[in-house]
Amino acid sequence: MDNKLTQDNKHFGLLLKTKVRLSFYFTVLLLTSVIASGWSVWSTNAVNQKTIDIIKSDLGRMVKLIDFGLQEKFNETEGLMAKTAEEISKLDNLDACRQHLKEASTHAPSYYHFTLVDKEGNILCSSLDLTEQQKKLNASSRRYFQEAKETKKFSVGTYQVGYVTQKPSVGFGYPLIDSQGNVDKVLVASMGFEWIDRMFEKVNMPKEFTIVITDQDGIVISSYPERNRGKFGLDIRLTAALASSDSGSIILEDDQKRKWVFSYSKSGNSKDPDITISAGVPTDLVTEKYKPLILLRWGVTGVMFIALGILGLIEARRTNR
Repeated sequence: MDNKLTQDNKHFGLLLKTKVRLSFYFTVLLLTSVIASGWSVWSTNAVNQKTIDIIKSDLGRMVKLIDFGLQEKFNETEGLMAKTAEEISKLDNLDACRQHLKEASTHAPSYYHFTLVDKEGNILCSSLDLTEQQKKLNASSRRYFQEAKETKKFSVGTYQVGYVTQKPSVGFGYPLIDSQGNVDKVLVASMGFEWIDRMFEKVNMPKEFTIVITDQDGIVISSYPERNRGKFGLDIRLTAALASSDSGSIILEDDQKRKWVFSYSKSGNSKDPDITISAGVPTDLVTEKYKPLILLRWGVTGVMFIALGILGLIEARRTNR
């Protein structure tokens, strides 16, 4: 009787010990898997956030690079127009003026034309061969003309379609000042956007990368890929962001619920601070790039879970022997 009771107690003690050990291992297994899963999720999110931060930085540098290209072109234009204005101011007749502007246009193929207008905006001479009707055109409604007269400085216009060329372009105005310090005439130049397109082509753009350059009215001057030129093309949320800060980054969701990272900036060019530049890329491309690392981390979590399970089973069998 005592022997049977002793054996039952030993069996009960062994069973209790086994259950305690199994409970311990499965508790450790559970806690470890939770911690490992939490680490994997946290680290994955950390990788994505870190990568997005890097992308924001890269986009910001891209925006600054484009802005630098714009400034260089505007500075080049101002220098060219200043030189041309000085030269034609010394001419004593309009035929000589016309011939000089034709020569200037030949040496500067990026520009559609150079035209001299009086202080009322009426055409005096042009590099273009104008019809009698075209000679009656007036530049007084153009922003570059108004600002050149008002500031007595080189000015940059907004997106326009040329009166004569009928091509999308941006206009420039350079004032000719008389001996009394008043604006007597304005030299006008018109330039297409091919040079911006060429600037985009020189940069190795990532897949689905997008750039939009807009004027002060939010009208697209140029974009990559090329679309919506001459139309309002800036996301209203980007417009709101630009209203609160001159530069920064933002994550937006498009109509297909796809998230994009954008960096944006107003041009640092004092000649036209109203030009805005934005560059963006989808966030899922960022995730795709780091998918192997994410899968590796989830794989490590799975291996840890399986290993602890095997250890628990081995211990259970050893204890039952």
